[in-house]
Amino acid sequence: AYLARSHSDLASARELTRTVLEELDTTKIPLKSVTYYGIGLDSFSIGDLDSAQHALSEAIVHGKREKKYTTVLSSSGLLGWIYYYFGELDKALENGISNQQWIDSYHDPSQPRIISCWQNSALALVHCEKAQYTLAQSYINPLLRHLEIGTEPGQHIIIQYTRAKLFYAQKQFVEAIECLDDASNIYEHKKDSIVFTPPSMAA
Repeated sequence: AYLARSHSDLASARELTRTVLEELDTTKIPLKSVTYYGIGLDSFSIGDLDSAQHALSEAIVHGKREKKYTTVLSSSGLLGWIYYYFGELDKALENGISNQQWIDSYHDPSQPRIISCWQNSALALVHCEKAQYTLAQSYINPLLRHLEIGTEPGQHIIIQYTRAKLFYAQKQFVEAIECLDDASNIYEHKKDSIVFTPPSMAA
């Protein structure tokens, strides 16, 4: 299913993922969270946001039960974007903050903190909509290092888009245009290598 998804064969990916989900109902293998996440990703990709929302919520529930932290984080990040898209800002905040707190409660302080580009960007955009610009910037700051050292093109574009929205909201139009130009340039030259998946990154 993952290979089919990476080759944009969404029909095969959806069919394979749903088959796996049916088989998991008869086993005790802890993979339901990953499977629901795949369904959510496929549904999002074709614009079926209601189905995506349901599947991602299930992925979070099962991910917490299975202690699959990155699955919870990725599902929460994409779900946050859906809430943001629907204008459900408070729900987006509650979703992102509560799931990040759950992940942090299991975090080993000796290891880098795991963050989600999608989740941090969604939270930044929500705070931007609420004119809470300092809070918005606090979610962008951990992502900036990845612009400097290089990151997956899709992540780069998301970060620059989010920065542009914040700059624009603060009437810093030159900076906003620079971010959008950079994002557009990355897309133009690297669009074939963009993997559509809500990414998690080590801070």
